[in-house]
Amino acid sequence: MNTTAIKFFGILAFLILGVICSTVKAPRIQANLARNIQQVFDQFPEDSFYLTLNGRRASVKGIVKDSLHARQVTAQLQGLPGLVIEKIDLRYLPPPKPAVVQENLDSLLYGKRVEFLPNKSELDSGSYPLLEQIAELLKTYPDVTVEIAGHTDDRGEAAYNLQLSRQRAEGVREYLIRSGVSPQRLKAVGYGESRPLVNERSREARRKNRRVEFI
Repeated sequence: MNTTAIKFFGILAFLILGVICSTVKAPRIQANLARNIQQVFDQFPEDSFYLTLNGRRASVKGIVKDSLHARQVTAQLQGLPGLVIEKIDLRYLPPPKPAVVQENLDSLLYGKRVEFLPNKSELDSGSYPLLEQIAELLKTYPDVTVEIAGHTDDRGEAAYNLQLSRQRAEGVREYLIRSGVSPQRLKAVGYGESRPLVNERSREARRKNRRVEFI
């Protein structure tokens, strides 16, 4: 066998060995990338993702909570060594409809009411559990703003009633803020005696008119 033939077979063997090594390494590389990608996804349990991985190239689709999650997922995936992102299509969850939130609030308040100490803006401690439930509901829908509307009955001066209703609404707002609801989402308004629920002057009618509404 001459020198040329030896060189030829040597080069051929080297190429074959290289192909074999590449074939062995490729699944291992892909498995490592898939594991690293899954670790990124695991940080966002509220979101859902669909991954297509072809060697080092990946396409990702998913439904995420908001734009912040989308940016965080994208940045982390782009920072993975050895991964080439061909396409990322992340869509946001639709914001909840205010009607749905209102229905849930009305359901919580059905047969219940936020109570205050007589002729004061201080909350009755018996209302704390109800307000905690309302706070948890509002935290479930972080994109919805709520007006807290205070109302009084028609006894006393109108100016005093207006001030009292404002103070009561503000007291409810402050409680919800302490329970974890963002201040920017809560607006406290007092209407005094100007919007009665029942246009009567009986004791029961006045009790119904003294109320806090969540709109």
